Amino acid sequence: MLTNDHLFFRFGKALEPAAPGFPIVCLNGGIMADTGNEKKNYIFFNQDRYPLYAAMGGMRCLIFTYDDEHMEQYCKRLAKAKKDLKLIESYTGPLLAFELPVPLFLHLKDTHPFKLITNAKLKEQALDPAIINPHVTTAGIYLNQISPTISGLLSGFYKFLLDNHINLSVRLDEYERMAHCALKWHDKANYVKLIKNSTTKADFPDHVPTAVLSSRHMDSLTWDRLKNFFSGETRVNDIEAFYIKSNIDTAGEVSAIVNKTNFSLQIHSLKQQIALKITAMERTHSNLKLLIQPYIKRSGPDDFPKTIGITYNILDKNHFQLVAVIGQVYEDREYKTFIGSYMSDKMTDQVMASIGKGRIKNLVQLFADQGYRGPVNLDAIRNNQNKYQFIYDCNPRLGGTFPGLILKKAFEKQGLIINNLLTLGYRGRIIYPDLASKLDQLKDLGLLYTKKNQKGIYIIPSIVRPQSFDIVLINLRMDKMRSILNSNIIDTLSDPGQKDLKGIYL
Repeated sequence: MLTNDHLFFRFGKALEPAAPGFPIVCLNGGIMADTGNEKKNYIFFNQDRYPLYAAMGGMRCLIFTYDDEHMEQYCKRLAKAKKDLKLIESYTGPLLAFELPVPLFLHLKDTHPFKLITNAKLKEQALDPAIINPHVTTAGIYLNQISPTISGLLSGFYKFLLDNHINLSVRLDEYERMAHCALKWHDKANYVKLIKNSTTKADFPDHVPTAVLSSRHMDSLTWDRLKNFFSGETRVNDIEAFYIKSNIDTAGEVSAIVNKTNFSLQIHSLKQQIALKITAMERTHSNLKLLIQPYIKRSGPDDFPKTIGITYNILDKNHFQLVAVIGQVYEDREYKTFIGSYMSDKMTDQVMASIGKGRIKNLVQLFADQGYRGPVNLDAIRNNQNKYQFIYDCNPRLGGTFPGLILKKAFEKQGLIINNLLTLGYRGRIIYPDLASKLDQLKDLGLLYTKKNQKGIYIIPSIVRPQSFDIVLINLRMDKMRSILNSNIIDTLSDPGQKDLKGIYL
């Protein structure tokens, strides 16, 4: 069974599995901020998605805050979430035996580069052995993603512990090294170069033919020049449409589908997207690399995901752990906005057999040989031959896989069977002003996941917004899931004015 050591970045000495106390996990958006995908203060704004999932995984969250008022806001919403959990379990029966520990709050100066503010609350928590235990001082803090900003803040925190005479065995140099390594592999162009320059005779999964072009050349680009450039780089001809995407942006945010007819319009749109990103995210660099690929229309049977993510954790140069294979769920038909994941053991086996487990491990080995350690996700899409092609999307982090993965682990730890699950966002996208009425409705329809009825809809409180919740569909056949998604069952009794979910596309 997967442990937390198989999921996260962590650099310290291993502890016994039964070591007392909660490990601390920092679930952050540091790499998104440090690469210019988001503003620098993004590290403050995505943490509220995760505390309950961390608790389900037996961990205490580390949360960055501006001040005491910000901290108190978290505490109030967590207290409300605990009440909602109690109400939910009065309907479902006791499902998940977990505590919701008070987070470790770190106040930061709200100017970049961020710095730790030492105050009375921090000293109180730092001197509490129930909080700062060997999980923290010996094994190290868990991270879902790592970047120079986050590594620097962790170093500041550990320096504070040293100044307060707390002994450490944590490898801060490895946190720092991996922060820069993760930045490198966030850049899709480096992934292209890695495959292109590989001298190994190992067999890799099929990758989409890809050429890399500087965005500086966009002004002089024509359809014929684009085709000729691509052909010269890849030896692939007769492409009718291209998919062009930025080397550092995620979720298709800076991308375009280009053909001969729409070329001028789409290139103009792409230039506008780049300019908007530079301004909105306060980027200091304006030149991007663009990955140019044949446009591949996702296809295949409806009961098999068209877009997948495969996550491994590279433990050392010779040992890799398969963390998850997910079908990716989007809120738009263009597959730009990721909202959740579909997991099933059957799907995992089918995908791994289809691509070849040995071929995937050969690919992961390339990253291991470059010194990368920690979770890494690689994306692939299914083409019109029903074969998966990898698309040079490397995510050096444990991303949207995390909520479903933690939930699955938590259920299985309690002896509950999870054959499949579908998460519909982990950002409090649905508002239920009257939770009890919603639970009554699902119970009356026979759709509430309970200890007796281990299939249906499970509701998880969120602290992203007041009265917000995450939705998970568990142990349902794909046709039943689609029937629920195509109905208004989830929307009924919600506040439509605050719904943050445009659509659901698997």
